[in-house]
Amino acid sequence: MASPFTSASVSNYNANPPADDGSQTEANRVKWSTIKTKLPDPIKTALEADITNTAAAFGKTFGSGGIGTTNVSYQVLSTDQGKLIRATVAGITITTPDATDVGAPFCFAVVNNSTGSITIDGSGSQAIDTVFSFTMASGQGAIFLTDGSNWFSCGLPGVLIGSQVMQGMFINGRIDESNSANAVTFAVKTLAGADPSGADPVIVAFRSNSTTGNYVYRTITSATSLTISSGSTLGATSGEAFRVWLVLFDDAGTIRLGAINCRNGKNIYPLGRVPRASSTAEGGAGAADSAHVFYTGTAVTTRAYVPISFANYDSGLATAGTWNVNPSIIQPFGMNQPLPGHEIQSAWNFTGAVNTGVTTLPKDDTIPQNTEGVEFMTQAITPTSAANLLEIEAQCEVTHGGNSDMTAALFQDSTANALAAMFHLIATDTGAPITIKHRMVAGTTAATTFKIRAGSAGAGTTTFNGQGAARLFGGVMNSYLGIREIMT
Repeated sequence: MASPFTSASVSNYNANPPADDGSQTEANRVKWSTIKTKLPDPIKTALEADITNTAAAFGKTFGSGGIGTTNVSYQVLSTDQGKLIRATVAGITITTPDATDVGAPFCFAVVNNSTGSITIDGSGSQAIDTVFSFTMASGQGAIFLTDGSNWFSCGLPGVLIGSQVMQGMFINGRIDESNSANAVTFAVKTLAGADPSGADPVIVAFRSNSTTGNYVYRTITSATSLTISSGSTLGATSGEAFRVWLVLFDDAGTIRLGAINCRNGKNIYPLGRVPRASSTAEGGAGAADSAHVFYTGTAVTTRAYVPISFANYDSGLATAGTWNVNPSIIQPFGMNQPLPGHEIQSAWNFTGAVNTGVTTLPKDDTIPQNTEGVEFMTQAITPTSAANLLEIEAQCEVTHGGNSDMTAALFQDSTANALAAMFHLIATDTGAPITIKHRMVAGTTAATTFKIRAGSAGAGTTTFNGQGAARLFGGVMNSYLGIREIMT
């Protein structure tokens, strides 16, 4: 189809006037009927035709062409010039007209108002933006135009080229999780929820595998996944919260999905701060049991990698290695998000206030109890993730009225047993700055309170931030209880 506007031509117009010899004869008289026939009538006819053609042309522009709704696959017709076609059911296909039949210019629009993706297909072997078909995600829309041979779209999300992608960027990608037969599979999907393809690729930027400071970008155009087999623990402990980080390795142009548990007990692997790393093949036999180890389907040696996502198991697995629950959350990794080892938040109680008490705290081979000693400091925190570590640090300045062993112990909420304890042998009314440092898995996202209790093994008065029940240094004695939440 050519231009929707057709111009009218002036017909019956006589450009040659009748002969006039200057004589005053009937033939040479100026008559309106002659003028009207030779000029105004043809102009009037042409103008009226142009008005009609103009109205018809505007009727073929977007909006004026109307809105068509379809819940089945639809072949766009030549009469759909300027029409907006709404797809209301996922999974259907909208096929363009034959570009050689409709000609150029010809345009129409499509919007996906369904809850899933649809397919846009070029007629026959005609391409759309150099591919024969592509997926349009829910909520997307585009205008389609032809040059008379193929089709081109306008309004779809663009595809970045290498010079526009920075190291670490993960474009049009996400991680999906599924579990079956006590194994878990993590898969790279597009934002539309499909496997990557040439028409809808996922783009990743890596540092170069060489020793130079360059970076390269790769396109993922096929299904990419990693299965952690039944029995493989990744170093997790039964019933304890943990986190699985997902990374992509650039194995000489082949992209491999990897997984790692960055927490090994109370130690954290510096993910993202090591430019290149090696991996171990998962093996498929339930033996991928180590934390601080990258596991991939095929092992790689000293390859560049980028973190792309993490999966939290905030309640852990009832039996480590039995992957029969979904993650609490899968979080895409992006710029300015914390990596393992980064501090998420902190809460501190600094005090120089004096306090006293006489309850003893025995120095023996039993765990101190929350009924022993005197509570001198408390501090609450609300962890952002049960899988993170809490690092608790305390310094307690205490004296006692007699020669004795002074003990300070760390407690949590109403738990009877102490988490950690330290002692110091002191002389009468001699200061004993006792320090405690402890790391633990947060295990909760609810507010939790840590407490410092201190006391002597012998009878007498324990003074906190002072001596002989009196304050020292005007209230600026350096006792504190602090908590840091650390990303794992």
